[in-house]
Amino acid sequence: METYSFQIREEQIKLQIDDTHAPYGDPFDTYSLFIIVANILKRSTKIVEAFVEQGDIIKVSLDNKEDQDKPKESFRVPMCILKNIGCELFSCKDPGAEIAHETTLKILKKLQNYQWEAKVVLTLAAFAKEFGDLLHLDQVINTQDQLTKSLAILKGSLILPNTPLEKRQRRRSAVLELNNLIKETLSVIEIIIRESEKSYSSSQRIAELLKPINVYWIVMTVIACANKVTILTSEDLEKPFDLSFYERKIREYKSVLIRLIGPKEVEKSPFEQPKVVEQDEREYYELLKVESNKYIILHGGIDQEWTKEIEAKVNFISMEANIKIELFNINQLNLEAFWSSVHTLLSKLYTGKYAKKQLERLYSYKQAKGWFFLNKGSTTVVVGSQESFLKAVAEFDKWKVDIRRRTLEVAFKEYHESIITDLAPGPITTPPPVTVPPESRKYINGCLIIENPSLDGKLLKQMNCPTCTLDMEMIGVTYRCCHTSKSSFSYY
Repeated sequence: METYSFQIREEQIKLQIDDTHAPYGDPFDTYSLFIIVANILKRSTKIVEAFVEQGDIIKVSLDNKEDQDKPKESFRVPMCILKNIGCELFSCKDPGAEIAHETTLKILKKLQNYQWEAKVVLTLAAFAKEFGDLLHLDQVINTQDQLTKSLAILKGSLILPNTPLEKRQRRRSAVLELNNLIKETLSVIEIIIRESEKSYSSSQRIAELLKPINVYWIVMTVIACANKVTILTSEDLEKPFDLSFYERKIREYKSVLIRLIGPKEVEKSPFEQPKVVEQDEREYYELLKVESNKYIILHGGIDQEWTKEIEAKVNFISMEANIKIELFNINQLNLEAFWSSVHTLLSKLYTGKYAKKQLERLYSYKQAKGWFFLNKGSTTVVVGSQESFLKAVAEFDKWKVDIRRRTLEVAFKEYHESIITDLAPGPITTPPPVTVPPESRKYINGCLIIENPSLDGKLLKQMNCPTCTLDMEMIGVTYRCCHTSKSSFSYY
């Protein structure tokens, strides 16, 4: 079946969601419930990770230290609500998107008296109750305790140690996909709950972070996870159910949250030890995605004054053109991971020459004083340097007339590219010698590797080896020389 074939307009979804929302009564202690849910899912996903690594059922050594955060002593779990939601989640219905949509609305209707953040935590709690129980029983499936063993058999097994060899790899891949989505969903909800608990977070702020449509997709994702569990525990591996659509939805929403809250704030987790939000390089590129039809300029560079300078210039353009342009300073991110993700993208095949050209230009600015790129929605319009941007703004009167006639992205892109052409150096017969600091040099199998060679932020099209003067081989924007006239090139 298709990952998500059900077609419905978002405006229709919003209207249907609004009909399910009628908050009433005392505020629910969402934070206490989330502490319990996070504890269950963190440990359950560790069991799955151990299984994937070992390929067999093992007794996972879990950290049994008491968490620093504890639910309030007065907190009482709403068992009847969780059981009602659990019946919807694990109903063994067809996992199709249309039925998932109907189930989402049913769950939201059952939770109509709760606030939006409580709805997502209660839904995740109903899932965690089943998932955690399942993984706990999986761990003790070889016990001599007949009660536990019988319960484990009756419950089904998610990771099935007795899976036939020919199906084992497929099952491991499916379980890992599920596990990753659970962790991503937990991470997103954690961000929301932490913000809602801050004393200075107003209800308006929470409404900005957690819109009803976001609640819909989180609940829908939890339903997808429950459907995957049902498929895996029923041994129906022939039934395809891809979770990639839901993973993409959660990642997109998470990138929006990171942009709204700030990456440094997201790193501070009260539920686990401080760490980078995501080690996965893709996460840093996902951050660049913004809501459609919004302009955002992302900027960076080694010159600290560039941040103030570009902010002033962007404010000038916004006022003159009467267009809202958002700004994001890439220096707030883990820069090593950011540039690594750009390098990874460069190593992939691109059908569009323009996209690759912009990526190469961006990577050449790694050590530049200042650089920027303009996005319209999730599409990168143009990449440039501090010099090209300042020149474009200084000559704003020459292209501002085209903004109303042809939109900002078209007017700016065309004029900026003409500036890039004017600033580009003429043909070079003999490449100039480049001084390469020792820290920029790497030696692999006797070959010298130089990453990001540039002059004033301009990517070098040709480079001589500083060791033996031979022409270096260009791999993306990484140069290599093995100090022989006929190198045997191997791409990596």
